[in-house]
Amino acid sequence: MIVFHMSNTLKPGMSFSSDYQNASHLAMPFVQALEQSHDCFAALFLSAKYTWAVLDKFGMNSTFTDYSKWATEGVFEYVRKNEYPECCSRLTGNFFYDGQTNQDDLFDYVWGSCEDPHEKESVKFYAIELDDSHPSKHDMLWFDEAYDLMEDPTAIDKVITIARKYFSGEATEHPIWELLSGRQATVLEERT
Repeated sequence: MIVFHMSNTLKPGMSFSSDYQNASHLAMPFVQALEQSHDCFAALFLSAKYTWAVLDKFGMNSTFTDYSKWATEGVFEYVRKNEYPECCSRLTGNFFYDGQTNQDDLFDYVWGSCEDPHEKESVKFYAIELDDSHPSKHDMLWFDEAYDLMEDPTAIDKVITIARKYFSGEATEHPIWELLSGRQATVLEERT
């Protein structure tokens, strides 16, 4: 199946599969904390928030230390694991787009707020051969809504409700659909 992927790291001919960025371990402590209790999750969240503040003070933070992102991913994985085990995990799966997704709108939505022009210029769209004829389809706006709420760790029940909407395939008013698959994918060509 031919799908599309937006990246600043891929090259034509590359193959990748589950968790190729090796980032799932950043969310798993949040899954484990939520399995214990909401209070345990909140404690881990606040600890991560403090760590972020320390790293920020010394100019050492990055996307991979974004505690809100990984806490949100942890909640989504907790919901998927317990209520939608048949769905592909966001932590180990890869995100793709079909030919109906407007690439300009998608780029503006995902990278529009990026202040580094070199980083923005490095992002390309690629045609991908995906070894999966039925990837799951989800509205990415649910994750973003949950991420915005996650700044308040007491909003955990709202984030859980949103994760259920995501995995059930429910759409927001103006959905942006992403395809999720953990199967092998090969970069065919750049489609910038």
